[in-house]
Amino acid sequence: MKRALQESVLPAVAGGAINAGLARAVLRRRQLDDAALYAALRVTGNVAFVFFALPLATADLLPSAAPRLLWRAFLGAHATHATLIARCALRHRSLTPFSSTSIIGGTVGYTTVVALTASSISPGHPPRERRRRQLQRAGHNILLGMHAFTITYGYLRKGRNAQAYIPLAALWIAAAHGMDHTWRR
Repeated sequence: MKRALQESVLPAVAGGAINAGLARAVLRRRQLDDAALYAALRVTGNVAFVFFALPLATADLLPSAAPRLLWRAFLGAHATHATLIARCALRHRSLTPFSSTSIIGGTVGYTTVVALTASSISPGHPPRERRRRQLQRAGHNILLGMHAFTITYGYLRKGRNAQAYIPLAALWIAAAHGMDHTWRR
């Protein structure tokens, strides 16, 4: 029981706590307005991406349990990200602070995360069962595609901050390559 708790709950709590701490740091540095919330959303979304992409990029280098633990940290980090989304929506009493692209992309992304989580599929080596393999491949491709869009969009629309977006782009390339390499075996 104790080991199951460590492997399931603690990584999610850690991912959520890391993101919550970063969000607090961003929000403290700014006046609490939409710009501050959007900055916190960018930071928490990017941190969640790191937890998702790291096991894809380094599947052959990590211990076998690491992808599952990082997936759970990703879930916790995304829970914090979702609370900021809700906070921003509640602030405006609607989804109007978000573009149609964000609303559609967020719906597809969170639906994909729920499907992968409900099926107990985390990044890393493909499952043996055909349906689970197909779901994992499709889910990871959807999530990587969405993150490619957000990284590119973030770079082009948010001040072309190479210090922030080049490392994310490099991690994305490594994750896409690692996933492709894993699936070619």
